[in-house]
Amino acid sequence: MRRVMSIWLPMLPVDALRRRDRAPDQRPILILRTDARKRVVACCCERARAAGVRPGLPLSQARALLDAEPRSADLDDLQPRRMLRVLALWAERLAPIVAVDDEPEESHDKRGRDLLDHDAALSYGLQLDVGGCEVVFRGEARLASLALQSLAAMGFRARVAIAPSGGSAWALARYGPRSPLRVDDAGVRGELEPLPIEALRLSRRVVDDLALVGVRRVGELLKLPRASLAPRYGGAVLLRIDQALGQAIEPLHALRKEPPLCVHRTFDGPTTHAESIELCCRRLLEELLAKVHARESGVRRLDVTLGRIDLPDETLTLMVARPTRNHRHLWNMLRPRLERVQLGHGVESVALTAVWVGRLTHEQLITDPAHADTAHHADAGELIDVLANRLGRERVRRAHLVASHIPERASSSRPAIDAEAPEPAALAPVVRPALLLPRPVPIRVLAITPDGPVCRVFWDESGGQREGDSELSVNACLGPERLAPEWWADASGGAPNRDYFHVRDSRGRWLWIFRESTRWFLHGVSA
Repeated sequence: MRRVMSIWLPMLPVDALRRRDRAPDQRPILILRTDARKRVVACCCERARAAGVRPGLPLSQARALLDAEPRSADLDDLQPRRMLRVLALWAERLAPIVAVDDEPEESHDKRGRDLLDHDAALSYGLQLDVGGCEVVFRGEARLASLALQSLAAMGFRARVAIAPSGGSAWALARYGPRSPLRVDDAGVRGELEPLPIEALRLSRRVVDDLALVGVRRVGELLKLPRASLAPRYGGAVLLRIDQALGQAIEPLHALRKEPPLCVHRTFDGPTTHAESIELCCRRLLEELLAKVHARESGVRRLDVTLGRIDLPDETLTLMVARPTRNHRHLWNMLRPRLERVQLGHGVESVALTAVWVGRLTHEQLITDPAHADTAHHADAGELIDVLANRLGRERVRRAHLVASHIPERASSSRPAIDAEAPEPAALAPVVRPALLLPRPVPIRVLAITPDGPVCRVFWDESGGQREGDSELSVNACLGPERLAPEWWADASGGAPNRDYFHVRDSRGRWLWIFRESTRWFLHGVSA
């Protein structure tokens, strides 16, 4: 028995904007498009809809209806259709066949004008063939709830309906009384009859013609003689009715990921000659890069699989920091890995697969030595690739600045092959020590006043090797510099402020110390 689940995302462009900005902005949101050289509303948030804004309204009129300056974005910049296809690939964990809702066939006339009686947001949806999937998810109700909860966790609002056909699921997801909604074969007609005739995916012309004779609900349309519908309103009306009732075939065109680029070579017999295997890998790498070049892309991850006759297949994985199709660079990383492979009684096949590829943009060749930054970054990327593949991905790391003014949290390290090169930070000219201790060390301080300046510092420089603290006389003292705690990270608000001082001892060293409440700590040392 066929069961189709329709997922409708009515606010997809708005949700995409909120996910992109990730900023708590309470202003009304307008998604705009260009129509006849005018900026009109393509989609809007709930607050704008409550104020009377509707799709197709000019931007000037929409602003007049709102009580605050709206936050706007261009529909083409958000690329909702591309995001919908990404969500379709994600939805393959719920059902084996997932299709993207396309615009109805009669949505435009010969001049390209929109003929639909609803906004374009009705087409932001997915169709899933969930027949038999209820066994895996322990019922269709749990499957529908899981889909809604997962999309909500990603920031997308959705409506879900499960019905025997794609047409009925489409109609109930968009015009049904509740969500999620499940309907069996016997109850489809009863659920569809109260819905408006727009739920049948009819064109605006047909909807207007039916409204002239008083037909506004699906139930009223079903009462009309079928023989009179096709001559008056076209054969598409009967097709849409049959698709909604499950009496006509409506295939789902599943969206599939493109298979990864792969080249393969099988020997006439197993071989243990390392030179033959290396020559085969080198020629296969040339073939694979030619295919990657045809797609205007570069390789990020390359898998080399050696089929051995007496041992399990050996797979070598190469990762690079940025997309590349440089044959010399990839071969210099692959050849040392091939030399360490145990060949056993022989290798009978070799396969190279570009598991991860990335788009490469065209760049101008460098002719002026003063603009050699691009070449420098390319050389640094190749060095990172070689070191990471030889020493391990986690052992080659790159420092990154963190948006925090607490010294021990102001930087972090990430695997260099995964992270992009950090941009130069525009930091304020502050004095910081050359050596920052892993954790602040407790010390005792003698100060003229509780707020400074510091006169004596008592510090166990031996690290516990001898009894007692060393007494250091202070020749100069700079400060204090107050650093407040991160209020967004400390919800209780119990972390005290820190007052930092730069003090110079009798041996010429500059110590970076701070006072936290009534305790003193050493945090860094300068030359």
